[in-house]
Amino acid sequence: MLGGRYEVLDTVFTRGAVRIVRAVDVKDQLPVVIRTMQVSGENMEAFVRFQEEAALITSLDHPNIWKVYGTFIDQGMSCVVVEAVEGRTLGDLLRRGRLPLERTKHISLQIAGALAYGHQRNIIHRNLEPENVVITNGDIVKLRDMAELGMARLVRGAAVPMPSMTARADLYASPEQRQGQTVGPQTDLYSLGALMYHMVNGHPPFDDTLYSLEMPFRPDVPVEWQSLIARAMARNERYRVASAVELGRAIEALPAPGAPPMEFQAPAAPKRCSNCGREGRGKYCSGCGAPLET
Repeated sequence: MLGGRYEVLDTVFTRGAVRIVRAVDVKDQLPVVIRTMQVSGENMEAFVRFQEEAALITSLDHPNIWKVYGTFIDQGMSCVVVEAVEGRTLGDLLRRGRLPLERTKHISLQIAGALAYGHQRNIIHRNLEPENVVITNGDIVKLRDMAELGMARLVRGAAVPMPSMTARADLYASPEQRQGQTVGPQTDLYSLGALMYHMVNGHPPFDDTLYSLEMPFRPDVPVEWQSLIARAMARNERYRVASAVELGRAIEALPAPGAPPMEFQAPAAPKRCSNCGREGRGKYCSGCGAPLET
């Protein structure tokens, strides 16, 4: 039993000091996944960073972002509790081939909504690739890593350095990521464009074609789709789509016969406590009672 309320069922993943387990919240009878990290002098810096990010990450509440329920310390371990999501990754779907335009639009709109919500709160994903996009059994898109401690990064008004990436994720990484430069929200927009490119063409963008003068699209991809994807994937950040909100609205306008009706919702600005800085709803902070400001 972890934290006095989580019954561990089995271990999903182990690497170094990190272990991921499936568990049940016996209090609420809710299936969860818990990421544990053994705290030691060697990883104390990472542990402190996790704790600093916890207050903001656990406040994220968006239907397309993998929910983090909370964090706690147990027997010298830092534990992060996240929702258990059943479904298939976008990578699983793409291994079968390209997706129809209506399916691509349905998935892309939900990703754009999650990115817009995160960017509004100064959080960037930085690792948007098919294996981090999960489509649930209810056909809801969930972004993995957007709200996982130690993965997404707080911008705090400035871009952040990009660590080395896996070869798989590098296929969807922006030029500034590949070159080890600082990254900001624009890099997520590029990655979404790269995902859309893969969905409509049936293969990911590669170096030998990615930066050519003409984007290589299948001839049956409508010109409106080609134009928007090319804008999202512009090599120079200045020429990309300006924001996730703008990209979401542009995706909504794309022609896709048969696509289910979906209204892109621009995220409302978060309310923040005037005293302690915690995000919340209503008029007053649940932590200290001070007024919340938009």
